[in-house]
Amino acid sequence: MITPCSIRGITVEAHFYPIMEVNVLPWYLAYTLLGNVTLRPSDKLLKSCPLGHIIKCRGVASAVSLTIDKIEVNLDFHIFNILNFDILLGFPLEKLLVSQRILDETLRKTASATAAL
Repeated sequence: MITPCSIRGITVEAHFYPIMEVNVLPWYLAYTLLGNVTLRPSDKLLKSCPLGHIIKCRGVASAVSLTIDKIEVNLDFHIFNILNFDILLGFPLEKLLVSQRILDETLRKTASATAAL
């Protein structure tokens, strides 16, 4: 599944790949969108398709603000030297979005009840 999302107001395509354990952002896009952000070390490797090259992670960008369907979430992204896609989301994002909507609805109900008092 592919869906539009945005990082710092720039729209990109997010590819959902739920069997992955991490979120992936290409280096060129991380540099463009995040600038000179400090990356945490990572020992993750990515096998490219179709050639099967093993690519080493350049590091992890922490708490990157991503907006999907007007919902903002902070996710960690592993940065790789790849060009095949904009963003690869391995995190079960649909669970996060559902829980965020439930939280929003709960807050709205609480605010309405408080205003009625």
